[in-house]
Amino acid sequence: MALALCCMSHSPLLNVPGPSAELLEDVEGALSTARDFVRDYDPELVVIFSPDHYNGFFYKLMPAFCIGTAATGVGDY
Repeated sequence: MALALCCMSHSPLLNVPGPSAELLEDVEGALSTARDFVRDYDPELVVIFSPDHYNGFFYKLMPAFCIGTAATGVGDY
C-alpha cells in the first residue's frame, strides 16, 4: 500500500482584518496545492492529526516548548 502525507498549519489571523491581498492569495495557493495533491492521490483512508490547543492540553498540561524539525511558510506573521 502506498502512503502519502500532507500537512498544513493554520493561522488564526486569516479571518481578521490585516493580511494583505497578496498574502491571502499566497495562502490560498498553498491550500489549493494541498487540495489538489489529496484529490489526485485519491486516498482510500485519511488519518487526521489535529490539535485542539486549549481543550486538549489545559494549562496544567500545556508544554513549555515545542521543537520544530522543518517548516516552509507563506507570509509568516
